[in-house]
Amino acid sequence: MSHFKTADDTELFYSVWGKGHPLVLIHGGNIGSDVWEFQVPYLVDHGYSCIVYDQRGFARSDCSAGGYDFDTFADDLAALINHLNLQRFSVVAFSHGGAC
Repeated sequence: MSHFKTADDTELFYSVWGKGHPLVLIHGGNIGSDVWEFQVPYLVDHGYSCIVYDQRGFARSDCSAGGYDFDTFADDLAALINHLNLQRFSVVAFSHGGAC
């Protein structure tokens, strides 16, 4: 389990599982990245690298004083992509996570 800091010093949780083509899995609102617990093992077994993270204010990530708008959520995702130096990857998201 790892964390990284965003531009406003909010600490976000993420984890990377497996090797292969990276999939960034983004959870919906009112739930954290643990929602992917049943999909990750299957995807890893089929040759993917799964990257999950808790958006700000959810689960193991910090609750910040602000930044609960889609521009900031998108900036947080970009910061994760930069932090992991991802060049080619796919995104799987649902609900609120799909707006990022």
